[in-house]
Parts: sequence; structure tokens; C-alpha cells
Amino acid sequence: FFLDSDDWIENITLYELVNSIKKFETELCICGFCYETDGRSKKCDIDVEFPMQQKEFREKYFWELYENAILFNVGTKLYKNDIIKKNNIRFQENMSVYEDICFFLDYLSHTKNLSFCKESFYHYFQGNSKSITHNYRSGFWIDTVSYYNKLEAVSEQRTDELNKALLICLYRAFLQESHNPRLDK
Repeated sequence: FFLDSDDWIENITLYELVNSIKKFETELCICGFCYETDGRSKKCDIDVEFPMQQKEFREKYFWELYENAILFNVGTKLYKNDIIKKNNIRFQENMSVYEDICFFLDYLSHTKNLSFCKESFYHYFQGNSKSITHNYRSGFWIDTVSYYNKLEAVSEQRTDELNKALLICLYRAFLQESHNPRLDK
């Protein structure tokens, strides 16, 4: 389990995630999360309750959870350490953006099945204006290409959802570059 330094989890989070993996004999468990900003909270729940095979997840539910941003946060998941070690799954240290979802996509490609907890156990704090998320990152364009290639591999075919994801990635990269402090204009 991964927890960013300015985020927090509910007291029962690990108990519930471990229980789901044990009960359904899965290799990954995903829960919902809350955006936390200035004393306000916005839940991003999961509507899926039953365990499933990885292929079914990719075909039926991947894009729904992608749209809800649940897949972007590494902290909304419980992983099995032996799968991480056996497949040498690592965070890409050279990436300044998308490293969480790239880690998840690498992990997902080595799983057979997964389960879910509907509750929003993870609290994602967005109020820190000095966090890495809110700063300019020089490798944004390159990281966007790397991330998109991984996303395309999960999709197996070009879909409307994949095209939309690409456009959003390119738009974010454009906005990031347009706020480049090294540029005069």
C-alpha cells in the first residue's frame, strides 16, 4: 500500500482491502477516494462490488474508473508485494507526471483478478500549493508520451475512450508548457 505524505486514510482501510483480497483470492483491491480541498470533500466512489478477472475489468470497467480518476492515485489500491518483486515493477523515477498510473498499469498487466471496496477510504489532499503536483515539470511532454503508450497497451485497440484520454493528456501537456517559467511569453 502506498500513501502520499499529505494524504490520509480511514482507520479501517487496510483491514478492508486485505479482507477483500483474502475473501475473493484476488491479486489487487481498489477502493474509492475523496478529494480534500479547503475543508471540502468530494467523493469518488466505485460502483463495482464483485471480484473479476483482469480481462473483464479492462473490457467493462477500466474506462469508468479512469474517468472518475480512481486509477490515477496509487493509494487507492492494495498490491501484492510478491507480484511487484517477481516482475520488478517500479515507479519510473525519471517521470515527473503519470508515474502513479504507470505503476498501476504495469502491475495490472501481471494480475489475473481483482476486487473492489466501494467505500472512499483514501483522502487525496489537494490544498498544498507547494506540492510537486502544482509545480512546473520540464519532462511533461515526454512523460505524456510514455504514459499514453502504456495506456494504449492496456486498451489493446483504439477506442473513443482512448482517443479522449489522449486529447486530455495533450491538453494538460499544452497547459503545463504554456506556464513554463523559462519562457518569456
